[in-house]
Parts: sequence; structure tokens; C-alpha cells
Amino acid sequence: MEASIQVSSDRMPYHEDNSSVAAAAASTSDLQPVLSTDLTPLLHSKFLWGASLLLLFFIARAFTSKQKLPAGVKRLPRLPGLPYIGRPWDVPGPGVAAAWHFGGLHKKYGPIYEWYIMGTLHIWVETDKVARDLFVTRQKKYCDRNDLPATVKVKTGGQLLPLMGYGDQFKRYKNFMHYIMRNSSPKAFYGWPVVENKKTLRRLLETPDRWSEHMIVHCARTIGSVAWGDPQHGSKLLQMVPYLLKSVSPAGPIINKLSFLANLPEAISPWKQQEKVHYARVRKAFWEALTDVKERHDKGLVADCWSSLWFQAQDQEKEKAGFKMDWDEAAHAIGSSSFVAIATIGGPLHAFFAAMCHYPAWQTKVQAEIDRVCPDRLPTTEDMPNLPMLRATVKEVLRWRQPTPLGVPH
Repeated sequence: MEASIQVSSDRMPYHEDNSSVAAAAASTSDLQPVLSTDLTPLLHSKFLWGASLLLLFFIARAFTSKQKLPAGVKRLPRLPGLPYIGRPWDVPGPGVAAAWHFGGLHKKYGPIYEWYIMGTLHIWVETDKVARDLFVTRQKKYCDRNDLPATVKVKTGGQLLPLMGYGDQFKRYKNFMHYIMRNSSPKAFYGWPVVENKKTLRRLLETPDRWSEHMIVHCARTIGSVAWGDPQHGSKLLQMVPYLLKSVSPAGPIINKLSFLANLPEAISPWKQQEKVHYARVRKAFWEALTDVKERHDKGLVADCWSSLWFQAQDQEKEKAGFKMDWDEAAHAIGSSSFVAIATIGGPLHAFFAAMCHYPAWQTKVQAEIDRVCPDRLPTTEDMPNLPMLRATVKEVLRWRQPTPLGVPH
């Protein structure tokens, strides 16, 4: 275009009196501004049209794309909701009303259905038959730990047995747990619970107003002795377990509710930064405890405990036991196995106090049975066959109040 404009201007001296040529030259010279003014909006509109079509394509795909299922397989019923957000407004609050709410949903959608909430797909199962079919009969296909956004290393890298994903490492940890339980449970956990029972009863008599604290400390000291032969190591669990339970609970950090926040990089994610600090704290505590046992073991001063079993198995029964674990794995296997004592034992102990306050008549019945069987001493595990009312009360407490917070992927 510039070439045509240049040619016209070159011919102008030869046609100075030709007004038509001058007008043509003038009109030709105006072509460039007209091109930039008229076609630029056209180009911009094409870009907007393309971006809009691309956005519509992804929206349509989100609504219409479905995973191809095998022949004869039907999709689960799903509660209606908004794209990507799902149906968060229908989540019931705590209390008895929640049971009625879910009961109504099961009547409407069946014994198993899907509920999508803030990036997480929940599967709700009502009947025992469906649960056993999926989680027992076909557990290898359908069972695993769910992702935990606030504790990214618990399932995949933290080596914590109660929340570890299924795989070869989980099998090794499980075999090790069976090994130490097989060698410690028949021995009443080496007598450590009886020792701590007496100390806890004394603390309760001296300061009964601190009964809740005494129950948690009792659990920590007992499992510290069972795991490492020293009750002092249990104090570390009192700092780690509450943080872990809060992190894995749906009522914990907001990232557990808005799971898309897990895509944030560590530099700007406070949850990933906290988890990194917590992971280092847990690893340090477990290593220190096992190192202390190793030093006492080498001196011949270690008491019977889970850690001493591992050192014995290193030279004698490791192959027979069915596990091969290095130092780091053993430290985490023993430590994470001790986690369960804080919640699953501390919870029922608190529930027992609540039950006796609500039903004091049963406290009188249980106390009378204990006085009859053990008139001048504390009961032991050998007395359990002769204490049916006490056994029934303990089982009812476990049924009445669940040991762990609801929603924790255990």
C-alpha cells in the first residue's frame, strides 16, 4: 500500500494542473489511517469471539462430559448442585437433626449416593450390606484413605500408620504392628497399664477437679511406656495428636472444605507451611525416642516395650515376622501406632465419666460388682471373666459415644 502511495506522489509534478489526480493522490494517502481505524476493532472482536467460544466449550464439556462406564454399570444418584461448588448449603449442623436429615436423603436417593461439595466428591452409604460389599468383599478395589488437603504428607509421605494410604509400605507397617501386638498383648502390655492406673488414681484423689487432664496424661504416659519403655516420651504425643486430629477433621482448616486451595504453591500456602513444620516435629520426636531406647538397649537397661521388640527382631525374627524396616520406618511405625492411645482410649474414658453422671445407678452396680470380686485390691485383667457388668458397661460406653471425632478418615 505504501508503494502505491509513493508512485502517486512521484507522478504529481507531471500533473500539477490535474485536480483529479491530486484528489486521487490525497484519497490514496488516506488509506492507511482508514485501515488502522476500521479493521482494529474487527481484529479485537475476533479475539473476543474466540475466547468466548473456548470458554463455552469448557463449560459445555463440564456439563456434558461423562466417564464411559462398562456395560451394565449405572451411575450413582447425585444430589443436584452448582458446577464446581456442588451443594454446600444442604450440609446439616450437629445434633440429632443431622441423622433425620441424612435419613431423608437416603429415602429419596437410595442406600448409596454422591454428594459433591467444594471440589470433593462424597459417597454416602446407608446399609450394612452395601458397606460390607464395598469395604470387605471388594476392599482391594474400593478401599483407600482419602486425600487430606491440610495434611498433605499424612497419606503419602508422613509414614503415619493410622492414616496411611494402602500399598506396600502400609502392608509392612501393618505386619510390624501385628508382630508387636502379638508379642505384647498376651503379656498385658508388660504390666505398664497397671503401674499407670495406680498413679492416675492417686492424682484423681488429690486433684479431682482436673480429672479430664488426668485422663489424657494417663493415656500418654501409658502408651509412652508401652512404646518406648519410658512414660516421659508420651508427653510429646500431647502436642502432636491434637494438631493432627484438627488437621484431618472436616471441621478443621478451611482447606479441608475448599479443597481447590490445595493447588496453591507452598510459598503462599499457610497450610502446607504448617504441615512441613509439623512433619519435621513428628519425625524429630520419633527419632529421639527410638534413639533413647537404642542407648538403653546397648547398656542392657531397656525395659520390655515395642521398641525393644524391634531391636530383637533385627537379629532374630525379622524375616519370620514378615517385615523389613529401616530406622526411619521403625521410628514412625512405633510412634504412629502410639497415636491411637490418645484419642481411641482418651475418648472412651471421658465418655465413661459422662455416662456415670447421666446414669449414676450404674456406677453403684459396677462398684458393687468390683467390691465383691476384688474386695481389697484393684481389679486386673485376670478378673475380667468375673466382672460381666463392668465389661457390659465398657462396651455400652463405646457404643454410646464414638472414640474418635466424626469425619476423621481412620
